[in-house]
Amino acid sequence: MSRIRVLFTTLLISVSGLAQYRWQAPPKNTLGVRIGIMSPQLFADIKDNKSTAAGTPIKYQPNSNSRTALTLFYSHFSLTGSVSNPLSDEEKLNKGSSRVEDYQFRFYYKYGTWDFFYQNYQGYFIDNSADIDPAYSGVTKIQRPDIKTAHAGVQYFYIPNPEYYSLGGTFEQNIRQIESGGSVFFSGYIGKHSIKGDSPLVPSNLASGYGTFANFKEGHFQNVRVGIGYGYTFVFYKMYLGFLFGVSNGLQQQKFDLITETFDRWVGANGANLKVGFGYNGEKFYSGFQYIMDNTSINFNEYTMGLTTGEYRAFIGTRFEGIKIYPVSALGEWLYGE
Repeated sequence: MSRIRVLFTTLLISVSGLAQYRWQAPPKNTLGVRIGIMSPQLFADIKDNKSTAAGTPIKYQPNSNSRTALTLFYSHFSLTGSVSNPLSDEEKLNKGSSRVEDYQFRFYYKYGTWDFFYQNYQGYFIDNSADIDPAYSGVTKIQRPDIKTAHAGVQYFYIPNPEYYSLGGTFEQNIRQIESGGSVFFSGYIGKHSIKGDSPLVPSNLASGYGTFANFKEGHFQNVRVGIGYGYTFVFYKMYLGFLFGVSNGLQQQKFDLITETFDRWVGANGANLKVGFGYNGEKFYSGFQYIMDNTSINFNEYTMGLTTGEYRAFIGTRFEGIKIYPVSALGEWLYGE
């Protein structure tokens, strides 16, 4: 009988050990502060998918240079804001300048993350200008200071195995992942994207290759998608290397006017997420480097406009204990379920 008890106790201890969390949350009343340099990446690529490929691809992007970003983390909440670093006169002359607004707000809890975002860009140049007009074969690009884009929405990541993996531990340092681990995740996405120019986005000398889409100069797109993916973080002492990749599918409402006809319709849509991060995550200090990418496709007959947002970021940060902000901590603990 004693052997059975010993065996039963051993099994309980083993199961308990398997269920232990591989990450360690910082003490309560702790404020995390992170500062760094980020390089935003925003592309609007217009492509001709016909077998003849008569339309030359057009690659738009803003000239926003790098930004200085500040992230505050407290009681499961994270807020990031950033300001543009100045461009040189030569950069402005060759590529123009862009006005950028970029805000991100996140709420982390045991089983996942709520990610709210708002981005507003104005001022673009065509990266492959030489392919469109040989007169721009040098460093000077075709500039479109009139083009505006806006992106706003919310994305939710659900992690069914939270004891093995924390999304915030790798990409926000709100906790410390102390053992390697990963998990499948499920995602939901609701977002609104818009793009507008004073004249068509397709340059006039390429109009013949884009049919009626050559008249496109303003569009509004709402997306509702669900997806699946996988994330994993390798831990070596206090160093970490993590990645996340996911795909999603759903519906997209398209509203735009091509002069000859107006569209207001729902169509199928897909998207993709990629995150990679590595660095140091100690009890007091942390640092690292990240690359983040989100892609949304907009399809019109035989043409595609791909909107890709992302950023490179290098940062350092620290944690301050004993900071009491009762309303914030109470709300965070209530939402978290503590």
